Amino acid sequence: MLELADHLDGRGSGPIDSIKGLVFKKDNQIIRNEPRPFIEDLDQLPDPAWHMVDVKQYWAFALNTSRGCPFKCTFCYNTRFHNGYRADLSVSKIIAQIEHLQKEYGAKSIRFFEDNFTFNRKRLREFCNGIIQRKIKFEWDCEARADLSEEEIALMAKAGCTSVGLGVETGSHRMLHFLKKGMHLPQMEKSFWLFVKYKISPRLYILHALPTETIEDFAQTHELMERLDFPPYLYMHFVPYPGTPLAEYCFNKGLVEAPKSLAEWGEFVTKAGMEMNLSDLPDEVLAELRSHFRRTYTTRRLRFAIRHRPGFLFTGVTHPIEFFKTIRDLFKSSLAYIKGEKDKESLPFNILKSPTIIWYRKHAQAVAEQVAKRTAELQREVDLLNRQLEKNSAGSEGEQEEDTLGSKDTAAV
Repeated sequence: MLELADHLDGRGSGPIDSIKGLVFKKDNQIIRNEPRPFIEDLDQLPDPAWHMVDVKQYWAFALNTSRGCPFKCTFCYNTRFHNGYRADLSVSKIIAQIEHLQKEYGAKSIRFFEDNFTFNRKRLREFCNGIIQRKIKFEWDCEARADLSEEEIALMAKAGCTSVGLGVETGSHRMLHFLKKGMHLPQMEKSFWLFVKYKISPRLYILHALPTETIEDFAQTHELMERLDFPPYLYMHFVPYPGTPLAEYCFNKGLVEAPKSLAEWGEFVTKAGMEMNLSDLPDEVLAELRSHFRRTYTTRRLRFAIRHRPGFLFTGVTHPIEFFKTIRDLFKSSLAYIKGEKDKESLPFNILKSPTIIWYRKHAQAVAEQVAKRTAELQREVDLLNRQLEKNSAGSEGEQEEDTLGSKDTAAV
């Protein structure tokens, strides 16, 4: 960006086609310059310019300490954008930034805002041990993969971690394989309960409206939520991002037409997140889910905190301002979510007990039974036909053998 700015300002030392990573139009032709390599050493980057921001206008501090993700989830932008690239800020650099935020701005809580803070396990352990050894007191939150060991989770808790986001996506074994998550449900459930054990609040990211997702896949996802005692979660509507394997699947299968221009892509992504249903789920089920998510947003969080982290309530005494601000924000969010739904029927806390979901599950089961019955009938007809063909073939061979013997007898005479 700096090179481009210098070029446009007349201070550049070379032609525009020498700026790596730039794509532009020239004489109505699209020009793609040589790709710019990713930065391998993030420590060479300057620290965030906090002095240029009115920090008091923001409700939280956030740091980005890594780039990229090496995993190959078929729905994720990383597979195309970073293409397996991953780089990490050093532990010493992270701790220096934390201490700066505490000294200059009184930071008590920090969120590590990146795809997977815990991917580099060696760095994770060094970071936690560094925080503990330097006796740095603060609470932190991050995105993690649900495959951490108990030792690592216990260390995170000791270093001040209070919450994590887990990309579970689905409770269906079939869908996990389809998405190439590289994880299994028992593994994710074990990690979830280990976080709860060490008083780290987990929130789940759930994807719905995925290609090939059926009502039974949907039910299995919410059966997982039930097994996890209805934890806080964020409902994410599937969006086919450009270049991702799952987007190509949708285009190749004719589920949706691929945008033909950059402008169309902008409209497409927005519409996909709001309106498109590329799954096998009825639109009514997704509408029910959205309504349920809005109505249980606050109660789900408070219920889970009271049941599994009751110490949260004591912050009303130790940190009353932060506590009541959290409660206020929760209810404000909840009211914003349910605005315009006052006339709708109330929904059960467990969405699987919703009349709409129950009806569609029974309907899908009835259809599946009819298909299975008809498939069995067709198989019996095929088996009967095969036996008849074998019988006819055996009879034909016998007749041919008799004709051959008869011909030999005639020749002998």
